[in-house]
Amino acid sequence: MNKMTFLAFLTAICCLGGFASDINAPSLENIATSLNTSINSVQLTMTLYFTGFSLSQLIYGPLTDSIGRQKPLLFGVALFLISSIIASLSPQVEVLMLARLFQGLGAGATGCIWRAMFLDHYDQKEIVVYSSYLQMFILFALPSAPLIGGFLDTHVSWSAPFVFMSIYALFCLFLITLLPEKPLKKPLPFNIKTLTTQYWKIISHPVFLRYIMCASASYGIFISWFFVGKAFTQLPSDDFGLYCFLTSCPAIYIASQTNKRFIHKLGADKMIQLGFSLTIIGSSIVLISQALSLPPLLFLAFFLIVIGSMIIPACTFSKAFEPFEKTTGTTAGIYGSLQQLGGFIIGLGITLLPESTHTHTLS
Repeated sequence: MNKMTFLAFLTAICCLGGFASDINAPSLENIATSLNTSINSVQLTMTLYFTGFSLSQLIYGPLTDSIGRQKPLLFGVALFLISSIIASLSPQVEVLMLARLFQGLGAGATGCIWRAMFLDHYDQKEIVVYSSYLQMFILFALPSAPLIGGFLDTHVSWSAPFVFMSIYALFCLFLITLLPEKPLKKPLPFNIKTLTTQYWKIISHPVFLRYIMCASASYGIFISWFFVGKAFTQLPSDDFGLYCFLTSCPAIYIASQTNKRFIHKLGADKMIQLGFSLTIIGSSIVLISQALSLPPLLFLAFFLIVIGSMIIPACTFSKAFEPFEKTTGTTAGIYGSLQQLGGFIIGLGITLLPESTHTHTLS
């Protein structure tokens, strides 16, 4: 399998977790109405998803350094598939909450193992280049999630996006069987002592700590939009999905091209600074939009947030893993978990906001 085909397959798998969160964003209000519950309770299902998504990576990562990449990945996607089916059949919000938690626990496998497989197949010089290609593939994947979700919610039902994700998971299971797996040079024992030692070695390393904080913060800023974006804009589900798609596509393209052209000239640190500058400006525009009742500014805000949030991970990814070539699986698990933690903390805070704060309209 050539490098580009491998990257395309890997991208489809790595997008599963993000797709599962974004595709439901347009359906939040419809779910609340259909299950006779509050919007805050439905937003909590997203928080539970991110909790499972984040914490499970702490197990999947080191497990791949012990038994290889493919088996844990197959298990996680299978768990995701079963949970998605249950979510689509949920008769009440409590069942949906539990299903979303286990959906996140399964998706955690895709959230970290793809990074280990990526590093297995590309050397240090190729990482930044192929990371940019990865973003280009994501251009055609993640932005379409709310678009598809909005269409299915409007024209089928709130549960249709979960059915779609079940089909997506089946497709990923097929792709996993096609991916080549490099044998581990020196498998690590999977026990508490080894895990504790490796975890401490990684999280106490100043290089890793520096870059994972950047990755976690940028992801938190980005993902918070999908907790509150529809409530802020008050657009119909399909319009909100189209809005996210049309805004994200050019933003991800610009971020990818910016990384490819300037990473070697400016270096990772300056590119990260650029990314944070854009996300901070975008976040400020969101606040201004709400304070002055100017919802159209949300288009510009989300556009800048996406660009900044896509520039940062490509730079932090290669740098954070440099000191840990022999434990890429464990490092990938901690990296993915802490990155998701940013989204979880911000998402939880926004979930607890009063519903009256989400009242401005874009129509």
